[in-house]
Amino acid sequence: IVSLVEVARSALRDVRTLAHREPAVSLASELHRGADMLSAVGIDTRVEGHVEPLPPKIDELFAWAVREGITNVVRHSTATTCSISIARRYGTVSLEIENDGAALPSGAGHGLKGLVARAAELSGRASGQSVTGGRFVLNVEVPEGAGSAVTAT
Repeated sequence: IVSLVEVARSALRDVRTLAHREPAVSLASELHRGADMLSAVGIDTRVEGHVEPLPPKIDELFAWAVREGITNVVRHSTATTCSISIARRYGTVSLEIENDGAALPSGAGHGLKGLVARAAELSGRASGQSVTGGRFVLNVEVPEGAGSAVTAT
């Protein structure tokens, strides 16, 4: 009986761990899913400059940024166009999502705050701002080697 109780407790811990773990994301899958979602609601989408391979931590950060950016385009704009570009230059890797039809700014939401924190963990930065012509730009930039160093434990 003691052995069965321990097995049951272990199984319960495993289920709780799985239930609270963030789902794995990848940039490639989020780009594909996001482009499909934007197309489904009639937004002309352009993806440029996919950079391969990215260190896993940058790939994950950019995946979350694409998920957040696309969600905001769909929920908070009247966009007809959206562009997503990824580039490597001057020792940094950047992701930019730009759309038209931006609503009036309502302050930084939780999603943008989360991206700012995730980028900062990789010595990078994230920002979102309205620009001329009713456009909104989400930009995430990190050092090229961010997150690829192995740490000793």
